[in-house]
Amino acid sequence: MFDRPLNAYERLLPAFFIGVFIMRLVLGGVTGLGDDEAYYWDWSRHLQLSYYDHPGMIAWLIRGATSIFGDTAFAVRLPAILCNTGATLFLFLLALDMFNLRVALYAALLHTVLPIFALGGMMAVPDAPMGLIWAFMAWLGWKIASKVSGGTFLGAEDRVPAGLWVLMGLAFALGFLSKYTTVLVGASLLLYFFFDSGLRRVLVSTGFGTAILIIMAGMLPVVIWNGQNEWGSFAFHLHGRQTGGGGANFTRWLQFWVAQAAFFTPVVLILNLVAMFTALFRSSDPRWRYLFWLAFPTLSLFTIQALFAEFKPHWPAPAHFTLLIASAKLLEEGFGGREDFQRSARRRLVGWAIALFAVPLFILFHVATVSPILPKLAQFFVPAGNWDPKFDPTNDLYGWPELAKHLDKIRDDREANGTGRPYLASSRYQLVSQLAFATKERVYRLSPATDNYTYLQTPDVIEKLRDKPMLFVSDNRYERDPRGDIAYTGVFSMCAELEPFVVKRGEIYARTFRIYDCR
Repeated sequence: MFDRPLNAYERLLPAFFIGVFIMRLVLGGVTGLGDDEAYYWDWSRHLQLSYYDHPGMIAWLIRGATSIFGDTAFAVRLPAILCNTGATLFLFLLALDMFNLRVALYAALLHTVLPIFALGGMMAVPDAPMGLIWAFMAWLGWKIASKVSGGTFLGAEDRVPAGLWVLMGLAFALGFLSKYTTVLVGASLLLYFFFDSGLRRVLVSTGFGTAILIIMAGMLPVVIWNGQNEWGSFAFHLHGRQTGGGGANFTRWLQFWVAQAAFFTPVVLILNLVAMFTALFRSSDPRWRYLFWLAFPTLSLFTIQALFAEFKPHWPAPAHFTLLIASAKLLEEGFGGREDFQRSARRRLVGWAIALFAVPLFILFHVATVSPILPKLAQFFVPAGNWDPKFDPTNDLYGWPELAKHLDKIRDDREANGTGRPYLASSRYQLVSQLAFATKERVYRLSPATDNYTYLQTPDVIEKLRDKPMLFVSDNRYERDPRGDIAYTGVFSMCAELEPFVVKRGEIYARTFRIYDCR
């Protein structure tokens, strides 16, 4: 399976993976939800065939988990933790099938500790089930290609068991029901098979046709929802997100690469890019050719997209799944050289460089979720700096239960005074969903923006709020004063600001909620 025995550190890696899995389960239960996680939980209370922002898989998984474990942060995150662990497993299995155990362990280690995947390792977001499906399809695609390879080409398509094609069709369908980005792994597999003369004929086989039929049937929930809602989700992703960028913007493009370096660490980003071009140069080997095609289309698309439109740093992440295997193989090889000691020295140098960036960030992220370490580090390194709590994304996890209790006290007082119990509202889906999770009530999103609440809270629903008391909540991240904001002209007959509610983590200031008593 490999040329030399595993050393002591490499033999400990399986225990490390198990430890990380347990740590994610624990942290997932003791920390509050992020804004998007609360948003998807609120989706799960209103099950639909699909949703505006994404297909419905993450909401369906959350609904299943919360039906068993209750509406807790642990239940919301459990499916995502299992999905991310499964993605690491299939990445490991693909590397093992292609190369050897050491490469498989290195690839799994990179997938576990890199910031982009560590950040998402326990987050209940659509990328979790999509990532699992992406890794599974990459592994399954190699299984199918391996079945075809070897022997004479005549009848090659018949060497692929029908069950593999059924699994591929089901996987693609489930991936599409998770996130639209799954289309790109399907396109990558199609390109790999099409440009290989020994594999191309499989694309007209009965098994491939069966997979296509399964995919088409599996996509129906998303198509039906879009058809019933003026194609809103498709329009948002294919047009809304790709326009308004103002043309080619090289400053934004530079920001894209800085973000990639931050999320993958500069060393691994460079290593992955080198690995991709190495895979191209070694494309006579079907293993390297496969790794190239599973990465290049996705990475190219989002690199070009960032030049012309707004981007999210995590969008290209799936392209790096197979590049992690290519990088792990280069690391195992020692980056060439004729002498063993030269390869060993290069391997140690690059390995320590990766660890220098990835390990501190891995530790920092997980510690920051339970302790306000980021402002302390900022004060230590820049004592005269003006720390803004918005720089600490882990603050999003805190303050919501305390705010809910504070709002309940205000509402109880209003109800006791005979003015009626106010409903809760805000202007942003982030605040609305967090308040909904903290109170387990319906919270209203009053804003001209478009998100999934637009489809859940129709004008008829909002009209029923007329002349009823309301507490409108804003915070220092998304400040919105309904008294002077033009978007709320004519919406309220009166609004008065109440005393702000300040959240601290220990002695560290985290955020301020502004509360308005409106009608």
